[in-house]
Amino acid sequence: MIRLPLLVLLVFNFAKCVTGIYMAESSLGQCFRDISEGYILLFDRSFVDCVRECKRRRRCQTIRYDRGTLICMLYPKSSIPQTSYSGCFQSSREEFKNRYALEGSCEKYHTRCKINETCSLNPTTLEPFCETLDCAERPASPQHAEPLYYVDSKVGSVARFQCKSYVEFPQGRGVAVCTAQGEWNWTEVINCTVPRDCLELFEQHGIHESGPHYISPDNKAVGRAFCDMKKDGGGWTVVQKRNSSDVNFAQKWKEYKDGFGDATGNYWIGNDILHALTMSGNTLRIQLVKYNDSSTYAANYSNFTVGDEASNYTMTFDCFIGGNAVNALESNSKNENGNAKNMAFSTRDRDNDKSEVNSCAGNMKGGWWYNKCTKSNLNGEYCETGQTCMTWTTSDSPWEYPGHKETMISVRRTSSTTDQCDDPAA
Repeated sequence: MIRLPLLVLLVFNFAKCVTGIYMAESSLGQCFRDISEGYILLFDRSFVDCVRECKRRRRCQTIRYDRGTLICMLYPKSSIPQTSYSGCFQSSREEFKNRYALEGSCEKYHTRCKINETCSLNPTTLEPFCETLDCAERPASPQHAEPLYYVDSKVGSVARFQCKSYVEFPQGRGVAVCTAQGEWNWTEVINCTVPRDCLELFEQHGIHESGPHYISPDNKAVGRAFCDMKKDGGGWTVVQKRNSSDVNFAQKWKEYKDGFGDATGNYWIGNDILHALTMSGNTLRIQLVKYNDSSTYAANYSNFTVGDEASNYTMTFDCFIGGNAVNALESNSKNENGNAKNMAFSTRDRDNDKSEVNSCAGNMKGGWWYNKCTKSNLNGEYCETGQTCMTWTTSDSPWEYPGHKETMISVRRTSSTTDQCDDPAA
């Protein structure tokens, strides 16, 4: 049996892998693992070839060359991490621009070419001309999609895309080809939309069983939420759910901004997602279960909205629209200390309450729309009684702060922003 040298086998295997498709850069070996911004991948090339390929493309600013596998990668940036892998050579355009000429009449003419072109010679007249080499950039990934393999921007390259794992209802396949004109031509389109909320899942996709789903209220940010498809007509997006002490809710600003916990258990969806969910008309539903009581209590509010981070996620609503639970978000007396309406959000590391003495978030061990401080504290401690517990009360007595063993905060879009509000004078 004939034994081929290891180097030859490696080159042969790499060349075979890229016939028709492109692999992920991480699979090319250690030389290319710490960066994914290369736009041209060249196999079975000498180092001189690698430098020349970069020099003829004005867009190329850096090369990496693996001496063991004869693989060359071109990068459009000069500020990429320096490799320390043995046998992997990296050089910037500035370092080699005066070496390895382009040869003949193309040496000066190539400067007229565009960043994705090179100078070639007419085979009959030997006159120089600019020839398209690549599509200048990789194709932009469609919304909520990702490439199947490494995407090269050379003319003739094919880029294939798939929906990301959180997309539940993918449609079509994404295929783009780099044409001889240096433009990506989409031959097949892909639709990877994510439902805006649980109501869309309920109404348009026929999901009527409660459970966790990925949503994207603004078709940009994606979050995972528990969908309550049973209570009060279904289609409720749950933004907070608690039934045990498994998750610590005394979190900092960033954790409340991004969300924490898991939609299958105890969690906070995240203030950015909550803002996006409530940009149009919404009904807020607060659902509670007390200790030593199996009954479910609910409080509903119309036109609930949460501002963006610039507003410190200020919360407001039009009015309390009923339920068998008390209205704990508004003060029922001249004392406004417990009024959470129109308040900014506070956490233990970002104090936006009105208390001049204490940090409400620190003292009440949660993140909430605190005033001075509040009678609602559903992100407080998981405990049976006390002001730091998951309280929901209208009492002014410091001894009457019952905790709750289960809470669920949900929102649902409405066709109108003006639900029936009680007469404030009544």
